[in-house]
This record gives sequence, C-alpha cells and structure tokens, in this order.
Amino acid sequence: MAGDGNGTPESAEQPQGGQSAKGLLGIPSKWLLIGGGGSAAAVLVVVVLVLFLTGVISGGNPQPKSVLDLIPDDVNSVTRMDLQRILANDFISDEFEVEDLDELDDELGVNPDDISELAVVGWDNGNAIVFKGGFDLDLIRDELEDTDSEDNPYRGYEVWENLDGGATALLNGYLIESEYSVRPVENILKNLYNESGSLGQADENNVMKQILARLGEGYVVYAVTGDVCPLKRCEGFGWALTEIDEANEEGTVEIVVLFRNERAAENAADDYDEVAEFLEREEDLKIEDTEADGKFVVGVAISEFEEE
Repeated sequence: MAGDGNGTPESAEQPQGGQSAKGLLGIPSKWLLIGGGGSAAAVLVVVVLVLFLTGVISGGNPQPKSVLDLIPDDVNSVTRMDLQRILANDFISDEFEVEDLDELDDELGVNPDDISELAVVGWDNGNAIVFKGGFDLDLIRDELEDTDSEDNPYRGYEVWENLDGGATALLNGYLIESEYSVRPVENILKNLYNESGSLGQADENNVMKQILARLGEGYVVYAVTGDVCPLKRCEGFGWALTEIDEANEEGTVEIVVLFRNERAAENAADDYDEVAEFLEREEDLKIEDTEADGKFVVGVAISEFEEE
C-alpha cells in the first residue's frame, strides 16, 4: 500500500478541513466498519440501519397508514365523512348539524378543524368512531385526566377508559373512540397489532372493501352489507354524496349495489323498478338512472334536503 511520505497509508488520510470521514446519512464511516472492517460487516450494518430507518425493524407497535387500517374486515356498516370539505360548505354543514362535533372540544380538547376525516363503523362486536387528523395528544391527555378517565394500555397502545365504560385510544394522527364499551377499541387495536383483520389488509373479495372502493370519495360515503339489502343475490349497497346544489337545496348521490355475480347484477338492472323502489324507500333517494357494471348496479340519484 502506498504511503504519503510520512509513514501514513494514503487510505488513512483525513479529509481536508479537519472533518472526519462521513458515511451513510452522515454517520462516520468507521462506525459502519466496526467488527473487522470487512466489506461483509459494512454491508450488514448498512442493511440493518436502512431497515430500522424504513420501519421494517422498529421498537414500536404497528401504526395505521389509513382509516381502513382501523376498520374491522367484518364490519357491516361504515359512514365516512370528509369533514373539512363539509365544514367548508355552510349549507351542508348546517344540514348535517356538524356543530355537534363541538362536544369533542369539551370532552377531548379536539377542535373539529383538526379533523380531516371521521368514520362511524358498526359490526357484530360493537361500534366505534375513528378520527383522522392533527391532534395535540398532550392536550387530549389533560382533558381525559380532568374527566377522571384512566390510562389503561392495551398491547402497548395508549387507551383511556372513561367512567361510562367507554374508551379512547390515542395514536399518531388517529383517535379511536367507543362511548360505552372498551371492547370495540381493543378489537380494532388487536387487528392493528396483528396487522390483519382490518379492511386495510383485507383482500379484494371483501364485500365492504369492494363497495367502498367502487364509491370512491364524497362529502359523505355510506356503505352497508348483509341482510339489510332484500334484493335477490344482493350482498350490500352504498352511496356517496358527491355534489351540492345549494340553490335547489339538493345533492347528487352516486349509488352502488353489489351482487353475487355479474348475471345477478344484469338481472337486477333489467328490473329497474325493484332496485329504484328499494333505494328510494331505504335511503329516501330519487333515482334518476341505473345500469349494470360488472357485479354492480350503479346509478345516480338526487337527495332533497329537508327544510329547517
């Protein structure tokens, strides 16, 4: 190995300016080479570092990536609200009485302006509300302490139980609340911990996941599965409020009805009156049009808002 004339190998020269040599992400290269300095050791340390930084190796519990990660895959009713879109429209916010959310400020110190989305979910094991947004968890903890709620962790997640028997879970960017029972919150957290059992991990055959995916976005999105749909071979249905006509005090609603197979959907679409009568009776909608689309019957309806 060639030297620098002073007996020091060229490979050991220090960078100019007196700074130590830097490696990956500014970490000194010598730290990555501890353990013999061999290339294999360096690769191993780098791989472990990258896995840690990307969350593959982590000391914390799994965290939700979306609201779907906090909805059980056996849920039978889901109502999702794009709260900021609703709050930005005075007409629709009054119609849905969003001011009721002000109670969250009193109970949890949560301002409705901090909530981007909420989902009300129900299944055989209970019901819960999931909130997504930017929350001051320290402020929420103070409010919970003031109401004599108790911090009772579940599988490493922060859960506060209230005096009415309900619970609130605090996550990074999410809250889960069940008013009168702890079990629904624990069931959701169990799914999150196991990284299975939620709509986020469900396959494409899950009925609720199919309906929600087909509906897409809206001011309000509602979906239900099971026996509530009496149509032959119907597995569930839903609607999404997509447009608001303030002048006429009505909204445009996209509807979907999921059937067991394409033939059943085609037969239902052919019998327009049966589908229309069901949806008009069940959801108080004025059906304008329906058609078969794969296993779905899809259509457009008008919802007339009630006068105050």
